[in-house]
Amino acid sequence: MNQNNQESELIHYLGYISSRISTLDTTEQLVKELSKIIEELVSVQYTAIYLWNPNINKLELLQAKGFSEVDRKNAEDSVMTRHPGWVFKNKQLFHVPDTFLDDGQISKTGKRSFIVRSRLFVPILSGDKCMGTIGFASGTPNMFNDRHINVIKFIANLSGTVYSNILLKASEKEYQKQLEKALEESEKAKLHQQTFFAKMSHELRTPMNAIIGMSELIKDSNLNSTQSKYINAISVSSQTLLSIINDILDISKIQSDKFTLEFIPFNLYNLIDNVLHSFHFKETDSLKFIQQVSPNIPNLIGDPLRLQQVLVNLLNNATKFTKEGNITLSIKPTRSEEHTSELQSP
Repeated sequence: MNQNNQESELIHYLGYISSRISTLDTTEQLVKELSKIIEELVSVQYTAIYLWNPNINKLELLQAKGFSEVDRKNAEDSVMTRHPGWVFKNKQLFHVPDTFLDDGQISKTGKRSFIVRSRLFVPILSGDKCMGTIGFASGTPNMFNDRHINVIKFIANLSGTVYSNILLKASEKEYQKQLEKALEESEKAKLHQQTFFAKMSHELRTPMNAIIGMSELIKDSNLNSTQSKYINAISVSSQTLLSIINDILDISKIQSDKFTLEFIPFNLYNLIDNVLHSFHFKETDSLKFIQQVSPNIPNLIGDPLRLQQVLVNLLNNATKFTKEGNITLSIKPTRSEEHTSELQSP
């Protein structure tokens, strides 16, 4: 057979090997297929496949032909001080054509059922990173020629790339699981938070409404100026606190997608009067609240409670930055159609 035919057959064989290995998805599949390929390629008494396991940070013996139980245990316990470990650490091929002439200087343990005459250990590389070792031992001297060694190196490096991809995919899957678990825990925590806020808001609103109602009843009784001042303070503070409680409840509803707006008829002038009434207590000789509401606004349909909360928040913000002068609540229509009115508060 001429050299061209040999080269053509070799290329065909390597392509065939690539098709068998490159699409494997798990370490178990890779080791099983790699073992079959090695058996087809060389017939020796001893073969071993070691792969680096990142979960235990150890070179792991995954396939062992020709090992006794004692040999296997010795190989696993002392792997890094023997041929596989040396090759793994140095990323170099180790080949002894005839042990009678030279068996190298690497520590060996265990006994074989045959006299070892030739050894070959090849690193499984992925780029510049070693992923494991393939080891051979034979009772025949000069068992591995250059052709064998080159093909085995190709198979080892291809296996290293595939194994690296398998580890990467496994890492991505594990990360995805952790991410999904974290998201699930986050959703649970969010649900607990929403439930807590909603429950606490409801629990707080009941006594607050009672306080507001009682303060309004007391206002209608005979009070002196000092008592009236105190009850007004209670009323305003209660209204403010109730507004905060309502805001908390609204936030919990928004987060749980349960927030809805009401669409009911209401009178804007009555609403404005109620809002400004709650701020009368904050008026002083140097600070006044003024109402400027257009007289031709029709009855509206919407959510009066939400509108009241917005106006209360705006006025509260205004009082933080206005110590003297006037705070004016101004509302006027800018556009009016048959069923729609657009209002503006400049």
